Amino acid sequence: MATAGEGNSKAVRKDAYQDRKDQRKKELFFFPHPS
Repeated sequence: MATAGEGNSKAVRKDAYQDRKDQRKKELFFFPHPS
């Protein structure tokens, strides 16, 4: 059974990952790379 601490760190990791993905999308939008 996961402790509250583990659950929190997991949620934080997920948020950080989502932020990185959103940031990446913005970078690709403003600076498109040739595919």
